[in-house]
Amino acid sequence: MIRLTSEPPSTCRTVTGAPSGVTSFVVVGANAGESKLRKIAEKKVPTIDEDGFLDLIRLRGSGKLDDKQRKKAKEEEAKIKRVAQEMEDAEREADRKRQKLEKQAEKERQAREQENLAAQASASGSGSKSSKKPVVPARPAAPTSVSPPLASLRLSRD
Repeated sequence: MIRLTSEPPSTCRTVTGAPSGVTSFVVVGANAGESKLRKIAEKKVPTIDEDGFLDLIRLRGSGKLDDKQRKKAKEEEAKIKRVAQEMEDAEREADRKRQKLEKQAEKERQAREQENLAAQASASGSGSKSSKKPVVPARPAAPTSVSPPLASLRLSRD
């Protein structure tokens, strides 16, 4: 049983074990006892179900939000929007970083590919000629007949 009064908020709601003449309403659950239901009927106290009680809490029984509830709802909505924006910003930043890393990885992959191609070209001999030794032409073959040494030649005067 809940008693609503016009006193300060700390004392305006009292939960009791049995209905009385000052009880504002009774929350009746699915398993309400017969004796309680009889007392509620005798005292002519209004009843509400659990959903009605939750609505009462949410709307404070007036059917409309008061200024405090509207302010709190606006603050909560602003907080939700701010957090959502922060999440979107963080996601965009993560995407930018991922794209930057992907570009860097692609550049590194291309550089490695170029290095591999250059290494393969020099290994197969189709690379630049600067890495090869210059070709020296062969010496002419030695004569088959041996000519006498110059010192052994005699010069005669006739």
